[in-house]
Amino acid sequence: MKINKEKYLFIILFGTLLFYSLSIFIVKTEYYIFNYKLSSFKYYDNDELYSIINEVKSLSLQWIIANMKSDGYFVYAYDPSSNTESKENNMIRQLMASRIMAELSNNNKEILDYHKRNMEYIFKYWYREDGEKGYIYYNGDARLGAAAMALRTIVYSPLYELYKEKAEKLYNAITSMQNIDGSLAPFIIEPKDDYNKDSFIAYYSGEAILSMIEYYKKVQDKNIFEKAKKSQDFYILKYVKKMKDNFNPSYIPWQTFSLSNFYHLTKDKKYAQAIFTLNDELVKIQNHSEKYDKLLGRYYNEKYLEYSSLHATADAIYTESLAYAYEIAKELNDSARINKYRIAIILGIMNLHRLQYTEKDLNEYEESPKIVGGIRISNDDERITIDTTQHTYDAITKVHEVFKKDVFVSSRKLNPSIFQK
Repeated sequence: MKINKEKYLFIILFGTLLFYSLSIFIVKTEYYIFNYKLSSFKYYDNDELYSIINEVKSLSLQWIIANMKSDGYFVYAYDPSSNTESKENNMIRQLMASRIMAELSNNNKEILDYHKRNMEYIFKYWYREDGEKGYIYYNGDARLGAAAMALRTIVYSPLYELYKEKAEKLYNAITSMQNIDGSLAPFIIEPKDDYNKDSFIAYYSGEAILSMIEYYKKVQDKNIFEKAKKSQDFYILKYVKKMKDNFNPSYIPWQTFSLSNFYHLTKDKKYAQAIFTLNDELVKIQNHSEKYDKLLGRYYNEKYLEYSSLHATADAIYTESLAYAYEIAKELNDSARINKYRIAIILGIMNLHRLQYTEKDLNEYEESPKIVGGIRISNDDERITIDTTQHTYDAITKVHEVFKKDVFVSSRKLNPSIFQK
């Protein structure tokens, strides 16, 4: 039987293409992600993804350390295009970086030197006391969130014994802002200008609860646990059970971090369910559309413009929040959420990786050697801030912890509908 030469060539070509296509889909331990520049699919195996995670983590820490001033505080914001540092400042964001230094200095003598200098500056220039209460005072007010971050910094510090009296006074100030129902007030010393209480407490409530539960873990005082639990239960009611009336994505990460602590301490699934409810909403805001290369993985979505952000700080802390949620989903073997959170986390990682300055960028910014490791605010905003970079470090550190090289992401085409369920 004669076979037409054209048919024969067609069969060979079709068979080769079929084999190649099938081989792509059966390769193990590959990560699906979009290639940002080409708008096409790209696959990352475990080693490549972990290389990216380690690079982002290492470089972001490098930037934080390199941008501590000789006096002992961090550069708040830096503009590479003009090679200038901002004169603005924010104590809460400063103290978030201080907490990183505190934690790392437990096992690193070089970082311990930076940490000591940083602590001396904080408690000399920003810390104040009023009887048995301690607080961070700056620019005319004392914020609940700043006291919480200062307390967290002491709790993580190898210098705890030196600062433990200040830790107690910070805790006293935080709990003095607690109402009978467990709700919290946002300012220990209020600003002169009018302010939106709900906007501030969306951040500060979770920060304060987190500081209280971490302080409890340090000193093992049951009264501290009960105080923290009272506030946590109040905000589960307000932010989770009554989410439709009070929704704001800015409260999700800090509530997630505190809820995670309560879940691990008690194994009460109400805390796990609260984490899932919050983070199921969070992934809906993330951009998963192949149409928007520059927005892919960012928390900017046309369907949720009211809550969308084009700021790397939000991108980073939301990624960290999902890493905590992913950790709980794995423990409870919730396969649907494991898959949903995992893909969102990887999209978030690749976005942060793209926003990070590396040594390659020094060719463009020859007069700005301080950029390496810093995280741009956005694609269109070259500035680096302490919080874009600090939140990225915290997020990547948590992702590295919970992934532990055992993640498998299917090579099948991403179905955006999984994020809406």
